[in-house]
Amino acid sequence: MIFDKSHTHPMGWDEFDLIMQKLISDISVYRQEACVCFDAIAPILRSGSIPATIIGNKLQIIPTIPLQLKHVANELQVLLPPSVPTGIDPTAPLNILVVETNNCSGASAKLAYELLKKVYPQATMHYASVSKVFGYPDLLSAYKSRHFGVITNEAFRATDVEAKARNLRYGITIFPWETTEFELNAINGHED
Repeated sequence: MIFDKSHTHPMGWDEFDLIMQKLISDISVYRQEACVCFDAIAPILRSGSIPATIIGNKLQIIPTIPLQLKHVANELQVLLPPSVPTGIDPTAPLNILVVETNNCSGASAKLAYELLKKVYPQATMHYASVSKVFGYPDLLSAYKSRHFGVITNEAFRATDVEAKARNLRYGITIFPWETTEFELNAINGHED
């Protein structure tokens, strides 16, 4: 299927802020109840840097382990592998919070987990995403905890009745910093 503008649902900054507040609250409650202190935050670039910066600031997680993954012609490529920031012992039993903006198939999050475990073999990985697309198999079971701000019907896999019952956000989310044309080209496989 080729998607066009009618399939999109742009998200404004106010909606994004409300979703981020919910996500940060969920992570904070988990952190307190599970007695977890996050030692580092690992944004999946590019887009994951925005929510990771907000979460890192609000929860005072300073060490950052960026990694960049890119879907190219149905293949997931590593553009920037994870590194070791100054002051972090990669052999220590760390708690790392992996952050991305939109979890669709889960393939990026799964690969991020595998890459980080190679560099940080004793680490416990936690996961947060602004949005999760409804209807895909769970590829995130290796993560100790998983947090989502909103669930969407971006893949149009839920019926109207299911979407309403589950309060799914309709359409392909275009985040405030994204452009509809660029995102549709990427989804439809027309990237340069």
